Amino acid sequence: MKEFPEKAKFRISHPWIKAIGFICFAAAVVLGYYLGMHCVFGSVLGINCPGCGMTRAYRELLHLNLAGAFRFNYMFWSVPLVAAYILTDGHLFRNRAVNIAVLAVIGAGFAVLFVLRLFGILTV
Repeated sequence: MKEFPEKAKFRISHPWIKAIGFICFAAAVVLGYYLGMHCVFGSVLGINCPGCGMTRAYRELLHLNLAGAFRFNYMFWSVPLVAAYILTDGHLFRNRAVNIAVLAVIGAGFAVLFVLRLFGILTV
């Protein structure tokens, strides 16, 4: 298998720094929620963002309601993969082509979700 070349000059190599970054981001989202700014994307553009319904999807998943989770946002499954990808510096899988393919599928899924919601085919 092919090894990953070292291209980046600046990398955040310690996983705790990334974890703290995720925690800060989550805290900012929660703070924004309690301040009345539920979604910057929706507040500015007036349309649902591709991530809209993600929290409700995870709430349904915690109640073991997989169908309900997919009903709120069918891309909820991608968040742990993207987080793991970031935490592993893009080395989630050994094969770089697989890493790129997984990210492409996730990106395409969010793009399709956005377009379907934009035209009213899917609702939250």
